[in-house]
Amino acid sequence: GKPTRVHHVGKVTDYVEGTSISILAIDGQTYTFLLTVDTKMIPSDRIDSLAIGSLVTIISPRDVTGQPLTAAGVVIHPPQTDGE
Repeated sequence: GKPTRVHHVGKVTDYVEGTSISILAIDGQTYTFLLTVDTKMIPSDRIDSLAIGSLVTIISPRDVTGQPLTAAGVVIHPPQTDGE
């Protein structure tokens, strides 16, 4: 069957457009994902706001091979207004 997708929610700690994105996830771990031409940025009207400190959800196929993680999708959350 298809590989299971994994979701990681966290704040962006490093972002290189079209190359990679790193987040500090809510589980306290830092994850880095490769970005490809197939990576979907959702919603597209928030792409310009994607930066260090942005809250995102990364969707990626579960990888059990130890290869670098690749983001299938990046959900860019609206800017937080609660002081964070």
